[in-house]
Amino acid sequence: MGEIVPALASKVEIAGDREVRVWLRQDVRFSDGTPLTFEDVATSLARNQLRVRRDGESLLVDSDDPALPTELLLARALVFRRSGERLLGTGAFVVKEEDQSHVLLARRQREPGRIDRVLLQAYPLPKDAFAHMFKGDADLLPYAEARWLEFFEGVPRLRILKAPGTNANAVAFNLRRLSRAERVALVQVLANNEVRKLAFGDGCLPRADEPRTEPLASGRPLGVVALPIFERFALAIRRALGERGGEVRLADLQHFFATVKSGDFDMVAAAPLIWPPVMSVLVWRTGAPSNVLGYSNPRVDAALDARDWRGAQRALDEDPPAAFVCNPDRIAVVDARIKNAELGPYDLLETLPQWEVVQ
Repeated sequence: MGEIVPALASKVEIAGDREVRVWLRQDVRFSDGTPLTFEDVATSLARNQLRVRRDGESLLVDSDDPALPTELLLARALVFRRSGERLLGTGAFVVKEEDQSHVLLARRQREPGRIDRVLLQAYPLPKDAFAHMFKGDADLLPYAEARWLEFFEGVPRLRILKAPGTNANAVAFNLRRLSRAERVALVQVLANNEVRKLAFGDGCLPRADEPRTEPLASGRPLGVVALPIFERFALAIRRALGERGGEVRLADLQHFFATVKSGDFDMVAAAPLIWPPVMSVLVWRTGAPSNVLGYSNPRVDAALDARDWRGAQRALDEDPPAAFVCNPDRIAVVDARIKNAELGPYDLLETLPQWEVVQ
């Protein structure tokens, strides 16, 4: 079900229904070298509807929002310190350069043997990132598709990393344009082995209990909006819709979220967090911060509040906001000179400060 893993705290305990007790680490420093203080924590957590008070050597944290678990809000909160016009964090790396095409990170305090500088380079399409990694222009491909692995396997200078996936590949619906009956029918058409195989190859396990798919009723064409990394997924969706398949629109991150916010879509290819199960509180509970679709279902809310994940899933199945197609493994490709690269709980780059390079 997931657990809280302290980052800036030496210890964390659930203190009650609405409270979490935290002991701050004494060695934490911001990127300018200043120590972490109670005031920094209180100011930062207030941005996430959290209140903090001292209780002896520990801090007690509770929430202004009864709809969301305090520990979930705390786990997602970022702690910062304002220095003039800049916001400083506590990470091992600081941003030296940043624009739409790249981000250059430098280690705040050098450590022998460990990676000192990281250049994050953006490419227009996933196939461009694949090509540069394959040619040796890059040392890391953080999100690799399963169908690419045959090109990287057996290459001595590269290593493949895998971990259980925390996100699902899903098709989210426009709740204003599509009725409940239409969404239920679309789930049957889209959440099946044919779409999984076409979109993700062997990256998803087939379902043995898959229900029989009925053809969609006639109607207007349905379009799909997707990020470039999901182009193949979007094309598989259009093919599965048959005569109802409409336009596939690829958009960068900014335009993707602008399209969703404006409601100018029928369906979007997305990858919502599904693990730990408590994350679904943020995605589907009425009024939750990450509920960008505006989904609202009293039965889902009641089940989520009771931590009844199976009950919440049953309610979602009967009134689906999305078709959950696949829960693939997370895959990354790294240069073999990096001797201790591993996947973090949510992202490969979470473990980056510990990476070492073979000399």
